[in-house]
Amino acid sequence: MALVLAISVAAVVLVVSTGTMTVVMGTASTVSAHLAQVAAAEAAASGLAQAEQTVQAAIAAGNPELPCAVAGSAPGGSLPEAYEVAITYYQQLQGTTPSGPLACSNGEAPNQPIGAVAFSASGQGGGATGQLGATETIFSLDQVQESFAGGYGVYVNAGTTFDNQFTTQSTFGTVFVNGPVQCDNATDLEGNLVANGTVAMTNACTIQGTLTANGNVSVSTSSPVLDGLASVVGDLTFSNPGSPEPQFRGGAVVKGTASTTDGQPITTNVAGTLEQDAVVAFPSPPPFPQVTWDPAAWQAAGYQVVTYTDTSNCGSYYGLPSGGGAPSNTSGVYTDFFAADQLTAPEVLYTTCPLDLYGQVTMQIGAPFAIVDPAGFDFSNQTTFESLTSNPERLELIVPSCSSGCGGQLAFSNQTTFGTTSNPLQTLLYTPNEASFSNELSLSGQVVVGSTGALQNQILFNLEPFLDVPGTTNPVVQLSPVERYVASG
Repeated sequence: MALVLAISVAAVVLVVSTGTMTVVMGTASTVSAHLAQVAAAEAAASGLAQAEQTVQAAIAAGNPELPCAVAGSAPGGSLPEAYEVAITYYQQLQGTTPSGPLACSNGEAPNQPIGAVAFSASGQGGGATGQLGATETIFSLDQVQESFAGGYGVYVNAGTTFDNQFTTQSTFGTVFVNGPVQCDNATDLEGNLVANGTVAMTNACTIQGTLTANGNVSVSTSSPVLDGLASVVGDLTFSNPGSPEPQFRGGAVVKGTASTTDGQPITTNVAGTLEQDAVVAFPSPPPFPQVTWDPAAWQAAGYQVVTYTDTSNCGSYYGLPSGGGAPSNTSGVYTDFFAADQLTAPEVLYTTCPLDLYGQVTMQIGAPFAIVDPAGFDFSNQTTFESLTSNPERLELIVPSCSSGCGGQLAFSNQTTFGTTSNPLQTLLYTPNEASFSNELSLSGQVVVGSTGALQNQILFNLEPFLDVPGTTNPVVQLSPVERYVASG
């Protein structure tokens, strides 16, 4: 069996070679031998995945040396297996052929290669000894900072629910969730969904791209649709579908089994190629980016730095106070906040006041504008941000990462708009904490949050990932395999 993927990472390349595999049946039954072989193959694949994560973490942390070996055991399963991975790094890579190996010293090699080779093998009771399974892979590890948060249009660092007309646009925008996903009630993702957990699709959940899930995928009711390929590290189950046509239209590759609960053949629900009991690897996700308050980094990026930390004069801003009259609270931090329409050069405002906007507030932005606020943001009841002109401007609302005092959230409800058709914005929303978006929120840009209660009730994201954000403390490195072969004897 051959499985081919594409991987790019950090000025390095990784290759995994299989060697010769021998299966000794002995007196074991055919079934037992087959189970042992499958367990060994899965353990070898797990070893390779762990090696990828280990190398990626070392690169992302800027370690001066990279590991030359990784060992462990595959989690779970009735026949847990040990694996051993040996990694050799190279100075050159021509196509898929590495050359110029670097010597390992005390189990580590200098973090300066163009390529690397890893050998992952597993045999019952002793890693490569008595080898029953092995993997072979070639990686490109280009240490180039990729787009912010791995280029994902939406990055949620915990399980979440998409509900009631949550919509993303742009085929370039992938939604990544580091946990389980509930996709429900007319959710429509124009791009791809990658979930590091289970996925439940119900009630007109539509994914126009591909689906990659590190867990079981369940599909209930007749309306959910997936147009692209489903890659499932688990089982795929259709319950009560009653659909006149296949719901998964681009085929499926499933590590476990694919089944229906109504007795109909699985081909009723899956069109195209269906592969079960397959070797399916979940891609190593980029680490959640940590954005700290670093005024020097913003200045280096061309931003003027403005600070307001007088927490005795914070308050809230009411655009249309109860009973009418002029807007309230035009002093304090809001003086700097609403001066954004006068900007002619990039500016970042750092404040420790929570920014609360209520009731028909419109804010225009004349140049790239960022707000870094550990206390968070709370906007509701017809809040609109837009460019001063028809030229798109850049807006960033950031709750920074820090050891204490950065617990602010992003809370937007009841008609919050970032950019209009005539006055567009590219907007970044970032918090390492919780975010709550509901009741008609729209933006063009990128959303990176630690966790969400739900993204629901007419949410529209036109995904345009940012290339960089000043103050990001770790490089976003993607490990992208060039070729991968999985074999078992």
